[in-house]
Amino acid sequence: MARQITKRNYYGRVDPRLVTETPTAIANVVRCQVCVQSAPYNTTRFGDQPVRQCLEHGFEVQILPSGFVVRDLR
Repeated sequence: MARQITKRNYYGRVDPRLVTETPTAIANVVRCQVCVQSAPYNTTRFGDQPVRQCLEHGFEVQILPSGFVVRDLR
């Protein structure tokens, strides 16, 4: 997830402590949500300091015998 998110937002960082997991009706699928710590710069609005914000990002993880499949929910 960190690789996927930082492709879109250079200053984005995934904090593993902020990932929530919710079981689904399917035994090997977990729905997750992560808070991405983002610090965009917009000098015309905020000056020379980044403004930290939390961007929610949802995804599902399917557990397979040979690994995991991650599906973006956007």
